[in-house]
Amino acid sequence: MLFGYNTNIPYKGKMYHVQTEDTGDRHTLITLLYYEGAILRSKKASYADLLRLPDFEPRVREMMKEQHKDMLKSLIAGKFDEIVLEPADKPLQSAANTDNAVKTASDEPEHTAEEKEPSKRSSRSLDDILLEHISRKVKDR
Repeated sequence: MLFGYNTNIPYKGKMYHVQTEDTGDRHTLITLLYYEGAILRSKKASYADLLRLPDFEPRVREMMKEQHKDMLKSLIAGKFDEIVLEPADKPLQSAANTDNAVKTASDEPEHTAEEKEPSKRSSRSLDDILLEHISRKVKDR
């Protein structure tokens, strides 16, 4: 079981939390997008096919990092705006009472390279911001 990633990320005036973890014996990575404790989106991926490889741990770590970054990039790119941007007088719905709030990797469409481009809102790329954040977390351990 590998240690996961946790990132608090502001988006359109609200603070969101993205968490990616290894389920361990189930050989699955899960990434969750939270707002105020409610799960808005999830993505799961199995790494069972990597277990027999001698370098499976670094491969799983890279897979985990990419899945985490993809969730952050999707949030910033506005792909979840139908979920995260509710009218001010209507609270955000939690995953428990929203039919389409939680989707797994198999539910999400494939994305083109153009769609995966990081947002140009900052002079620093999202990858640079994430790497800096992850580096700080590793140093703190």
